[in-house]
Amino acid sequence: MSQWREMVQGTERCLCCHELFDGEIGWSWMLGLSEKIRLCPLCAKELRVLEETSCQECGRPALKEAQVDKNKILDGLCYDCQRWHREPPWDTKEFRHRSLYEYTPFLQEILATFKYRGDAELATLFAKKLKAAARKIAPFHLVTYIPLTNSRQWVRGFNQAELLAQNFSPVCLLTKSSTNKEKQSKRSREERIAAMKQAFTLSDEAKKLDIQGKNILLVDDIYTTGATLRCAASVLYEGGAAFVGAVTVARAVGSKAKQKQ
Repeated sequence: MSQWREMVQGTERCLCCHELFDGEIGWSWMLGLSEKIRLCPLCAKELRVLEETSCQECGRPALKEAQVDKNKILDGLCYDCQRWHREPPWDTKEFRHRSLYEYTPFLQEILATFKYRGDAELATLFAKKLKAAARKIAPFHLVTYIPLTNSRQWVRGFNQAELLAQNFSPVCLLTKSSTNKEKQSKRSREERIAAMKQAFTLSDEAKKLDIQGKNILLVDDIYTTGATLRCAASVLYEGGAAFVGAVTVARAVGSKAKQKQ
């Protein structure tokens, strides 16, 4: 009842701070022509949108903080992507990633609430924006997401990446083993890559769908070193995918990204 009263009065409750704010409901929203505003103006200002990129492959942002790495850009690729290109399958296969926002302490708190505290409604903040970001990469035949192990999904009750992909009508193309139990965020770049190489396999659904020659989009919440997404993408390439791209909500930049490398 309170939610209906708020809508009639033209107010919304911020999904982040939970304070009421003027939603300014108009005909465009009622007709489905515009997106419903889910954050109050103060919280919305805290989100740092990533627009310009310095790397055409991973979408590394062109921020002032990253100017120290400017001399490492070669043929449109950042130093990290140049390193990836030295090993298979990236010496012959393409990969393109784009993220919506910089991974700030504010966004870290939002994603923690979404990911670890069960506030699955927060996925609505990003789902449509991820779809718009994907259109800028390429047309895709299939959309999938980074899976959780069965045990971790049972504990959480949902997969945050699957919820973020909900507007794409995603399919489960990958499964994840439970042999490596240490969280990826606790590992160095080298440890992350080594652990993830054996983590993913094609799902039974992927085998039934036949992904041969298909363009496939991967969806996840955070981009740090790119190891998780690239290792998942390599399995899709082994299964016959023609092209694999990815979108995420947030990515670490500058000194934060270097700490993960």
